[in-house]
Amino acid sequence: MSRRALLVGGWSVLGVPVLAACLGRESKEKKGGGSAASGGAGSGSAGASASASGSAGASGGSGQGVTRTVSTVGATLKVTVGPAVVSNDVMVVPLAVHLDKAGSSSPSSSGFGLDLVWNGTDRYTGADGVRLVDFDAGTVQETFKASSESTLLMDKEPDVTLHALFKPVDASTINVLVPESGLFEGVPVVRDGKLSEDAKKALEDVYDTESSPDPVALETFTASVDGASDTRVTGKSVTITLASDVLFDSDSADLSAQADTTLKKAADQLSTYPGGQVTIVGHTDDVADDAHNQDLSQRRAQAVSDRLGQLASMSAYSVSVSGKGESEPRVPNDSDENRQLNRRVEITLVPTQESSTKSPTGTSKDADKGSGKGGGDLPKAEGPVAKGSEGVTVKRGGGDDKLTFVLKEVTRRGKYLVGEVKATGGPGGTKTGPADWLQPTQLAGSARGEEDTKLLGAVTGLSLLTAQTRYYPVDYTTAQGAHHPLSEITADNKLGDGDATTLTVVWPDTGQDTVTLDLEPATGPTRPNNPFRLTDIPIKG
Repeated sequence: MSRRALLVGGWSVLGVPVLAACLGRESKEKKGGGSAASGGAGSGSAGASASASGSAGASGGSGQGVTRTVSTVGATLKVTVGPAVVSNDVMVVPLAVHLDKAGSSSPSSSGFGLDLVWNGTDRYTGADGVRLVDFDAGTVQETFKASSESTLLMDKEPDVTLHALFKPVDASTINVLVPESGLFEGVPVVRDGKLSEDAKKALEDVYDTESSPDPVALETFTASVDGASDTRVTGKSVTITLASDVLFDSDSADLSAQADTTLKKAADQLSTYPGGQVTIVGHTDDVADDAHNQDLSQRRAQAVSDRLGQLASMSAYSVSVSGKGESEPRVPNDSDENRQLNRRVEITLVPTQESSTKSPTGTSKDADKGSGKGGGDLPKAEGPVAKGSEGVTVKRGGGDDKLTFVLKEVTRRGKYLVGEVKATGGPGGTKTGPADWLQPTQLAGSARGEEDTKLLGAVTGLSLLTAQTRYYPVDYTTAQGAHHPLSEITADNKLGDGDATTLTVVWPDTGQDTVTLDLEPATGPTRPNNPFRLTDIPIKG
């Protein structure tokens, strides 16, 4: 039985990385009063372009910021990020903005409320939704302080500067991911502590963000297209989840005829490591009583362990086997689809230290060798198909809403791929933001087999598709224990006719020369999405 609704996963090779733009949001009560840092003497405007005037935060001669022209919720903006300035215990990243053209999608009735697009999930106004990405280390860093800078862009006043506040980093340059505005790479960092007057003002009244201020390891979630498994890769472990409906007949612990295909992949996965700890745990749904489910889950886990031992040598591993019955459901047992997700066997591998040199991208490249180059057939498309550079127009359900999605290219950065999807509203505009169109197939907000209604405004459902595997957006564990995607967190502003916005997504590297972007159709008890596919997208870099 297929588990495509789960976004089920492929096979991973682990490495250990070094370690909502809602309308009308209001500032939260101040939690950390006072200045986050005392500014040094002097100010300057280094880094701001002529058309993006205003102080960029560092004294002159300290280097230039990175300037790009971007589409953000209907507006065309010239944005200069940096230079970042380290002053005591804070690193101030200025974002100087010039409004080139306003669209009809302003998130404020009196002008373009940029602060409402760039804020994070804690309901501050400002730029606390900005994040730092280190592709070499495989980490992401969120703001640790927020300054409530409520700013409007208008034709008569087209220039503003916001400030994102981070803990200092050791690097000489940083990569800055700006909500619905793209990735600004190579932003210089200066350490003279000389803040602009605007930066000093931003630090006068700041708030704790409750975010993840220290670098957090990036994680991956991939899915096999045959519905048999999914794989989660963190900085320390690999967890392969096998669908019990593929491995076993109903209410049975005897392996089915098709089980070996899935288990051989797991055995091949284990054989790539010199050793480590392996735990095999069986889980059931809530049908039948606790004692029956406990026994069934134990026997199923043992059957998987026994067969893996026959398919690969397990002598280098410390193996433990257990059953959890219905006690640890993956999702609530409130539908047939969810019960299917909960019937599973999980194999968790914690490799020995020697494994740290292996790829953390979440899949075995051999599994998809040739995919996208004529080496394998992709699953049948469920919606309209077009080349990425040409774009595809998607209609919203039975209504008149339309959005056009374009992805001209992706960029390879280390073990990751970065894409900036352009979404443009059709005639009459849209009734909901782009994220509502891009929901994952089954679970609210999350593409990794978790239910998180706080991510309903996030872009998590877009996958890179190969013949065998779906690669979902890279994510990370926040300070609150949730998983935030390294994509847009709150892309929920409506788009007017012809208005465009930029949706940045980071995926694991598929190892190909070109990629296919795919959105599966939603199934089960969730909001409908709008499936489509973009093909022949070149990889640069």
